[in-house]
Amino acid sequence: MDSFFVVLCYLIFSWFGNYLKSKAEQLDLSLAAQKLEELLTSSPDQAQLLAGQLQSFVLTVLLGFGVILLFLFLFYSYTRKVIWSKNYSITKYWKWNAANLVLLLLLVPYLAAYFVVKIILYALFKNLISGGILIFVNGVIDGIFLLFFLIFLFLLYYSFQHKYMVWNSVGQAFQHFKKLNGLSLLLILITFIALNLLLGLFNYWLQYQPAIAVILNVGLFLVFISWLRNYVSTKFLG
Repeated sequence: MDSFFVVLCYLIFSWFGNYLKSKAEQLDLSLAAQKLEELLTSSPDQAQLLAGQLQSFVLTVLLGFGVILLFLFLFYSYTRKVIWSKNYSITKYWKWNAANLVLLLLLVPYLAAYFVVKIILYALFKNLISGGILIFVNGVIDGIFLLFFLIFLFLLYYSFQHKYMVWNSVGQAFQHFKKLNGLSLLLILITFIALNLLLGLFNYWLQYQPAIAVILNVGLFLVFISWLRNYVSTKFLG
């Protein structure tokens, strides 16, 4: 389901991007502002028509992205329901949407903390260490924050699938998170580092074949996600 969701996202955004590109070419957006300014003085009626076309294009962009994001959010919740619970129920499906909404709310302060840490470290070490080392440190921070988020995500889903109580599951996920086993965390970290080293090698070998490199990167990351989800929901919590 993870692979299907990623492919679906790619197809939808590719189609919508191409659609917007064709619309933009028809309007010639690069000259639209200049043309509108000229028409305001020479031909107000044509200026009004062009302004209406530009307004329609902007509304298409906003509404299109809104509808796509809403659809993908609902479909993402459905895929989580399929992965974590095999018994279909429309009521329980909407509860998965509620759980993911709460997760988005929790993601806001988490991302804020992430950016604060990045800014502080950059301010402290930008003049003390070389650019290459700073990039490495940033990569380590990115990896740690990503791993912690994924682990909490799977802990939340694991708790939620049993009782379908959103805030209760959030509390249980935090409790499980506080009791993390050091050896299990070390294994996850080593696996993640090994994955990144492997991806680094593949990216180097395929530097002139970016399409294949992207497919390989996404594919291996999805394999890691699947392994981490299974590990957290079985051995990690056991």
